[in-house]
Amino acid sequence: MAAGSLKNMRQKFSARNQDAAVEEIISELDNGKLYLGDWRKGEIEITGIRRILANRFWCEIEYDVLFPPKTGDKPAAGTYRVIRWNSGRMSGVAAICLTENGELVLLRSFRHAARRRCDEACRGAIMPGESIEECGLREAEEECGVQATYKSEVVDMGIFDPDTGVLMADTHIVLVTNCRVDEAKINRDVSESSLKPLVLPLSAVKEMIAKNQIRDSFLMGGIMMAWSRGYINLN
Repeated sequence: MAAGSLKNMRQKFSARNQDAAVEEIISELDNGKLYLGDWRKGEIEITGIRRILANRFWCEIEYDVLFPPKTGDKPAAGTYRVIRWNSGRMSGVAAICLTENGELVLLRSFRHAARRRCDEACRGAIMPGESIEECGLREAEEECGVQATYKSEVVDMGIFDPDTGVLMADTHIVLVTNCRVDEAKINRDVSESSLKPLVLPLSAVKEMIAKNQIRDSFLMGGIMMAWSRGYINLN
């Protein structure tokens, strides 16, 4: 186990963060930080909270809601559940890393929920006091040994929605350019499987996506974001 991994885990996720997250979720109904919606406009309107199931990592929130009517002029009352990380809606960052040769750096690890090895973008939770760019670069270093060079840019490309149906999160994607990989710098958390960096040309990544060998939405979305800003050429 790498030194500092347990400390990092405790900083990201703790009982104190759990209590603060529950308090924030409740207060959002009154302080205007959460848009409650309006069923009259065809939206799902939040009217209250039925229950919150919390642990030190995330909260599952069951909201009381009003659904817009299919017929007539009265809304249908019901509930809707979402999942939210305790570190907040802006809870984490994913990193798309390009080497000095224009190759992509991918992370290969075993993912518990998928029950298989996955090739994907580096990502993780933001630490207290950390900027979006700092978080993206740190996660890339910890997971793939990515090292910035004097030519590197670290660019916040904006928010990516991995799942708008269940996950309440504003996850940013950061682009790191002109980087190098030093596997000796990998420092995985105790909650992760073994981590392996893959440095591949864009043509190989495109082929893996076409063959459904890469299914990671952060990686595919990040590639499109980088293409839209002219950092990579998909032709």
